[in-house]
Amino acid sequence: MSTRKRKIPQCPSEGKNSKIDRPNEVLQMCTMTEAHREGCPIIDTEDNLLQKLVYPHTPKTFMDSIWNKKALAVVNAPESRLEELIGTSLFGLDVSRLIEETSSPQIFAWMKDRNNKISSIELNEEAALRCYECGASLYFRAPPEISSMLIAAVSRSTKMFFASQYSSGELRGEVETFVSRKGNITDWHFDYMHNFTLQLSGAKRWSLSEENAVLNPIRGCTPHYSGIDTMGQQLKVHRLSNPNFHVRSIKNHETVTLTAGSFLYFPPGMWHRVECIEEDSISINISMMPSTWSDLVCDGIRHTMWRSDVLWREAISNLSSVASARARMQNLLQKLKQVVGQMTADDFLVPCMIGTTEPRATVVITDSGDCKNAREDDENDPPPPPEVKKIIIGDETVFRINSLAVLIKETDLIRQTSVSEDVATIAESTSSEDSSDECDSVYRLHVNFGNEQLESTVEIKFVVKRKFETIMDFLAARRCSFVFEDIISRLNQPNSKRESAESNSTMKLPGAAEIKYLLQNMVYYGYLSFQQSNVK
Repeated sequence: MSTRKRKIPQCPSEGKNSKIDRPNEVLQMCTMTEAHREGCPIIDTEDNLLQKLVYPHTPKTFMDSIWNKKALAVVNAPESRLEELIGTSLFGLDVSRLIEETSSPQIFAWMKDRNNKISSIELNEEAALRCYECGASLYFRAPPEISSMLIAAVSRSTKMFFASQYSSGELRGEVETFVSRKGNITDWHFDYMHNFTLQLSGAKRWSLSEENAVLNPIRGCTPHYSGIDTMGQQLKVHRLSNPNFHVRSIKNHETVTLTAGSFLYFPPGMWHRVECIEEDSISINISMMPSTWSDLVCDGIRHTMWRSDVLWREAISNLSSVASARARMQNLLQKLKQVVGQMTADDFLVPCMIGTTEPRATVVITDSGDCKNAREDDENDPPPPPEVKKIIIGDETVFRINSLAVLIKETDLIRQTSVSEDVATIAESTSSEDSSDECDSVYRLHVNFGNEQLESTVEIKFVVKRKFETIMDFLAARRCSFVFEDIISRLNQPNSKRESAESNSTMKLPGAAEIKYLLQNMVYYGYLSFQQSNVK
C-alpha cells in the first residue's frame, strides 16, 4: 500500500472551477470535480488534517462560514484517499480486530425487536462479535492510538488549544466506529459535539435539519433510544434556552448520501437521521467536545470564592430560618461582586493557553537568563515560545499577581511531606544544598484550579538557577501590585542566608535584562499580568 504524501494543492473551490451545490442554512454540499479528485490529498493522522478533510474548501472558509453554523458534505471524493488511514490505523476494516482494539469497556449492538424497532444492547467483545455475525450493527470507540492522534489533529486545526483538554490533560473528544448492517436506521436525534464523519466503506443516507434545533446544546437529544430519566435530563437543559422546546417530528430536512471517501461535518444541536443503504457500511466519527466559556469562568469564580472569603468554604448548616439563610447568602454575594469586579480576562486567559505551547510543561531558566521548554518525558527540549520575548516590560511597568495563580517552591513541598523528620534537620539540609550555585531551584505554578478535582488549567514547573531564587521567592509571597524597581530593591536588601551563600561562591546577582526575561516568562505562563495589556 502506498504511503506517499501528496502536496496539498491550491484549493480550486475558491476559484471558477469549483462545484458547490445548494448553499443554504442547513447543508453546504460540495461535489468534487475530476480536477479535485486528481489533486485530492491523502487523509492521515498528521498535520493539516482539517485542510485534508474539508478539501476542496480551505480551513479558513470552513471556520469562517461553516463551523458551528451549518453542515458541510464533501462527496464524489476518491475512495483511495482513505487507504493509508484504513491500512495503517484501522486494520484494513477487519471488524474482529477493531473490536479487539477498542477502548470501549462495552460495545453497543443495535438489533431489531419483534416490533421491528431497533434496540441498543451493551455487550462484551465476544458477544458483540457474535451478534454482528448474526446481523447486528455495532457502535464502539476506535483504537486509542488513532483516536488520540485524530482528536489532537482536529484540535490544532480548529485552534481549540487549551479547550481541547480537561484539566487533567485528557483530550476532550473521542472517535467512534459505526459498523452498520444494510437497512440499519438511527432515527432523528441531535448531539452536543462537533462531528467530523468519514465514510470508510459502503454508503449511508444522511438527513439533516435545523428545525427545532438548539444552539450550543449542553446535552444531546436522543428520543430514538432514551429512557424517561435520560429524556428528563435532556429536556430540562434544552428548556433553559427555549422554554417551549418539545421533541416533535421533523418535516423539513436536507439529504445527502455518503459513499466511501466522503466527508461530513455537522454542528452540535443539528437534528439528523442516518440510514445504511445498499450494503453494509463502516464509518468513523470524530466527536469534539471542547470546554465552553462557562466551564472556564465557573472554575475561575469558584477558585476566587475559595480565595476571597473563608465563609465560602464553610459547610452549610444551622439554617434556623429562610430569612437568616438568605441574609447570610446576600452578604456573601455582595462581597463576591466586588471581588469578581476586580478580575480581568487576563486572569482567565493567560498567553500560554492560546498558541502552540501546552499548558503543562517544564520551563528551564538557564544561567545566562535564557529559557527553554522541556517535557519531563522528552529528551529533546523544544525552543522557548517566540511569544515570550514579544511581551514588553519597561522600568515603570506595573505588575499584578493573577488572582487565580499560586506559585509554590518545591522545597516547601519537601518540608510538608517530611513531617516525620526534625524541622531543624530539614532546614539545615536544605540550606546546605542551596549553598551551591550549581543547584537549581524548582517552583510549581498552578493557575485556575477551581474544579472539584483541584486540577490546574495551567501547570508549569519552573527550574531556575539560584541567582533567580530571591526574585521567585519575592513573587511567590507577593499579593499586591509592584513595579520593576521593587524587585531591584528586594535584591539589594540584606539577607544573611544569601550573603553567606554568595561569600562561598562566585555567583552573581542577575542583571536587569535577565530579570526582565524571567518576568516575561512569568507573564506568558500566567502568574503575572499588567494593569494594562503589554502583550502584542
